[in-house]
Amino acid sequence: MDQRVYLTLDLGTSGCRAAAFTGDGRRLAHRRALYPTETPRPGWVEQDPKEWEKAALEALGQVMGDLLAAGISGGDVASLAVTGQMAGLVLVDGEGGHPYPALPWSDRRAEPVVTRLQAEMGPRYYETTGCHASSVYPAVKLMWIAAGGGGEELRRAVAAARWVLSPKDELLRRLTGSPGTDRSCAVATGLWNLQSDGWDEALCRMAGVRAEQLPPVLPMTAKGGGMRKELARRLGLPAGLPVLMGAGDGVCQNLGVNVMEPGDIALSLGSSGVVRGVTSEPLIDRRPGGPPRVTAYPFVGGAWVTNGATANAAGVFDWLARILAGGSGLPLEGIDALAPGSENVLFLPYLAGERSPLWEPSARGVFFGLTGSTRRVHLVRAAVEGVAMAMRRLLDAFREHQPPPRQAALAGGAGTDARIAQILADVLKLPLLRFPEPGLEALRGAAILGAAAGDGAGDALADAVRRAATQINPPVPERFEPRRPGAYDEVYARFVELTDALMPLFRRWA
Repeated sequence: MDQRVYLTLDLGTSGCRAAAFTGDGRRLAHRRALYPTETPRPGWVEQDPKEWEKAALEALGQVMGDLLAAGISGGDVASLAVTGQMAGLVLVDGEGGHPYPALPWSDRRAEPVVTRLQAEMGPRYYETTGCHASSVYPAVKLMWIAAGGGGEELRRAVAAARWVLSPKDELLRRLTGSPGTDRSCAVATGLWNLQSDGWDEALCRMAGVRAEQLPPVLPMTAKGGGMRKELARRLGLPAGLPVLMGAGDGVCQNLGVNVMEPGDIALSLGSSGVVRGVTSEPLIDRRPGGPPRVTAYPFVGGAWVTNGATANAAGVFDWLARILAGGSGLPLEGIDALAPGSENVLFLPYLAGERSPLWEPSARGVFFGLTGSTRRVHLVRAAVEGVAMAMRRLLDAFREHQPPPRQAALAGGAGTDARIAQILADVLKLPLLRFPEPGLEALRGAAILGAAAGDGAGDALADAVRRAATQINPPVPERFEPRRPGAYDEVYARFVELTDALMPLFRRWA
């Protein structure tokens, strides 16, 4: 039995988690440290990479303290694997500094260039990259800068940058001093050509960057570098501890819930809601008259993750908790006593616009059907149902391209409450598997990569990852069966009809 210790980091949208696992799957420690997010204008979101490093070291330091208290030393640690948010933009100058704040995926300042990109390339951009023409992606943010959106000084800063990185890869550079990326994060830049399997020169020119400014692409189990001596000494870890390249959080979440084979489905309820499947080839969602609803990025063993992300999930619950309960948690009491449909109260959960499948940044949240007898419990259940129905609309896109899934694995902290999980199962008409320790799935997936490291590439690596997953993942998840099959069909039809009817107004009133 593998009793080595595998450290993992997950760089999220608001904080960094650290954890330690043994090779047989025991979680030894878990800590989280937060960092600030600035919103200087509506739609603008900025973070400081120095704060990412500070939070990562704080969380790792606390984990190492927990290990030492349990009699485990730094010498027992085999490696550190890094995962985290995808599709952010970080500029690094020749001195290792940052001439501009980091722009996470949620930053929407590049929205004005999306229409131009769609007009110039049409569906070719999506078919080339697997990414929708959206301001989520670094390529589009860079095109906004190249078009002068941030001013001439910023455009010169991009031209002079030594590295253009994603958030996870910038954290790895700060820990090791070595730049690099994995293929999942390379594809999520929107600059990677799926056909040539390399950086697309024409897209780089449009984005105002050169291929040599982009990091080398390494396998996700490769050593991205050794931990810097001063950091290892500070944390009580061996000098040069292998820091693995890791992968984007979507890849690691799939690994952490055993979604590894074609036909498997994972649902994530984080800040946004995500549906992820596994396919043998990149799934390209070609449909006339509408935007593509799914994106694709590499997985293990030549497989691909098919990914669709709504813009609103746990963020909706946090907002409603602040409005109704002063932020002390979503008041779920009594929602299971209501019938499906919340007595004709519907909620459109588009507080942050919408990503997949609608790709409409002007969409907004709506409560519909309120009467004088509407109570708080109706609003709460309607909100949970609205998030679930947005996920169902996204899942419908998957069902068009592959056989219906038998079940779905649930990830993310918002699914910890059994009432929310049951409503999801009923709305989606799909059994849900909820693993222990929700919210740690990406960390557990990164530990799987750590345990599989050094076992070859291609099919050999895929086999190593499967063996590691068998050892590290918890064996018996809790299962939620749909209790009311078909009960939400009419409610869902009304949800879709209301959404589609309001879309022209959202666009006109934006």
